[in-house]
This record gives sequence, C-alpha cells and structure tokens, in this order.
Amino acid sequence: MEIENRINLAVNWLLSSGIQSEDGGFNSWYDVESRSYKYKYSEITGYGLSTLVSLIDISADRNKLLERANLAAEWLINNATHVCNGFKTRSYYSRADSNNFYSFDTGKIFSFDTGMVIKGLLNLYKINKNEALLDASKKAAEFLINKMSKPDGLFYATYDPELGKNTDSEEKWSSQSGSYHAKIAIPLLNLYSITDNKSFLDRALSICDSSLELQKSDGRFISFSSTGDTHLHPHIYTTEGLVYLALNLKDEKRRSIYLDSTRKAIEWVLDNQKPNGGLPQAFYSGQNRFNMHERVDITAQALRISSILLSLGELDNRYHAKIGRLFERLKEFQRSIEDKDHGGFNFGYDHDGFPLVNHVNSWCTMFSLQAIMYYKQLISGQNIKVDFLI
Repeated sequence: MEIENRINLAVNWLLSSGIQSEDGGFNSWYDVESRSYKYKYSEITGYGLSTLVSLIDISADRNKLLERANLAAEWLINNATHVCNGFKTRSYYSRADSNNFYSFDTGKIFSFDTGMVIKGLLNLYKINKNEALLDASKKAAEFLINKMSKPDGLFYATYDPELGKNTDSEEKWSSQSGSYHAKIAIPLLNLYSITDNKSFLDRALSICDSSLELQKSDGRFISFSSTGDTHLHPHIYTTEGLVYLALNLKDEKRRSIYLDSTRKAIEWVLDNQKPNGGLPQAFYSGQNRFNMHERVDITAQALRISSILLSLGELDNRYHAKIGRLFERLKEFQRSIEDKDHGGFNFGYDHDGFPLVNHVNSWCTMFSLQAIMYYKQLISGQNIKVDFLI
C-alpha cells in the first residue's frame, strides 16, 4: 500500500503541479523559494513524454495522459525543433536567467538531448501511430548520424548552429563525448524496429560497442576524458542503453557482452553504497576518492537498473538487501504530504545532509516514479518491462 501511495503521489504531482506547462513543455524544476520555474527543457520533455506513455496502460486516466503526451510532442516539434532537425535545449522564461550556451536562441544542439526527445516521440508513436512523430524522429536521427557521428563510434556532444560544426568541451561531462551516448542507442534501435532501416541498427550497435571501450576493469565508465573521473549519473545512463539493447537484440553474443558490462557497472555502484543507503555523486580517479554528495536521479537510476538485473538473474542475490536500501533512501527524497508540492522529489543533498538546491525536480521525480514501479514489480515477482524506459 505504501509503494502504491508513493506512485500515486508522484503521478499526481507530474499531472497537477504545473511542472508541465500549459503548452506542453516540461519545466526543469519548481524553485521552492522563488515559487517559480526557470525554463522549459527539451530533454526533460522527452523524458516526460516517455513517462506519460509508460503510465497509459496502467492508469484509469488514460485520456488525460494521452492528451498531456500529445501536448508534449506538439511542443517539441513546433517549438524545440531546429532547422538542422536536432532539438534545441532550454526555453528560458526570463532573459536574466538565460544561459547563452543552452538557450533556444543562441545555444548548442546536444546529441544526448536530441536522442532523448526522439525516444519520447517514438514511445508516443507506438501508441497512436501519428506519422508526424515518426517523421520528426527520423529526421533528428539522420541529423545525429550524418552530422554528429565521430570516427570512434560515439557522437560529438554538441553542434554549434552559428558555426555549423561539431564541438566537444571538457568543461562538463555533458559537453563532451562519452559512453553515456549509449542511451541514444535506444531510440535508434526503436527506429530500426519501425522502419527496418539497417543504418539505424548499425549505428545503435556501434555506439554501444564503442562505449565498452570506456569501461575500466573495476566496472566504472569514464565520464571525463582528461582526468578519467566518473560521474555516476552518466555512468548509469550508459548501462540503460546497454541493458535495453541486450533485452531487445537477437544477437546472443552482444546480449551477453552488454549484460556482463552492465552487471559489472552496477556492482561497482552498489559496492560503494553509502551507509545511509544512498550513493555518492562522483569518483575522482586521480585522488582515489568519492564526492559524497547525493543526487536523487542517481539513486533512482541505480534502483531501476539493479531491479532489472536482479529480476533477470544477472545480479547476485547478495545485492537484494542493497537494492532494498536504495528504495528506502529514495523514499526520503519525496516531498511529504505536509508540503505544498507533495509527491515530487527533491534534487539531492550535500555530504552534510543539506539540500544541494531548494527545488522539486521534474526528471528526478520521473526517474524515481519508474524506479519505484520497477522495484514493486521486482519484490512482487513480476516481469519488469523496459519498453518505455525513461
């Protein structure tokens, strides 16, 4: 009953709090202090679209979910599509808050964001067969393949529309190419399944195969090319792409390789679980130490993938207790019934237990919602379906 109640509260927050704007775009977060939203976010609207679709078959509110999903898709296609067919990043409400690197007006086009939007559009296409969704998805995928591909099999992180060229920067993990691009393999594989165009399959496989080259012997994936450091958020993004492909490929050899890589990656995460059940944010290779801040998206991602692996028998049963502790820790991030924004999830805490930022986060709530649903299926002995992995 408690799990069901938490699921319902999270769904209600996503549908009723205003985190999805009236025009369909999802806001990044609700700032508790200023009581405002900073920007609508294409990547997160892609996640929101996948979240809404994932709930349609299990909810009595199917019509409302479908209406919201259609609104999100329309916003992405009509407002966020760039002339290059990639998707713009952030639509800021205030010029004072705007960052030129990310803004709709002057910002870069991110390969990862574009991939997550394609994934959302295709998830809705599976439901309604709207050809406009498939057309936008194919054009965006062709942009990634033709304009953003690197010789090493990965993608350049960003595309500069003003200069008309690809760019990578070592400033952040998200501004440089990396193994986390394996998650883009999900929509590419979906496109292959829909169109039977083998170029989409080949590109999906090459991303995953290349990502394996960035995995260290201890299981972690490198997030920063210059230092060899690992951020757990993109580290687990990598496993999401690998496990989805493993479960949807007929290639038994690759299936085994991808599952083995994912298992090692998640064992490394769980073996470094904090005493409170949460997870560190990052590992600094040169200093051989962890950044002990906690991010809710990381906890939710780990709970989601480890639940999948354990249900498949790909993770040793000794990790069952650790997975349970992930769930118990994740619950502590959900806003309580006493809060105005109850049901949503906070972003995270520093190593002293103070909030990293005082906001209720959209994608953390989406990830946490699905993680709790997967955990419920795990402990109930049900099959975990990854069709609409957010």
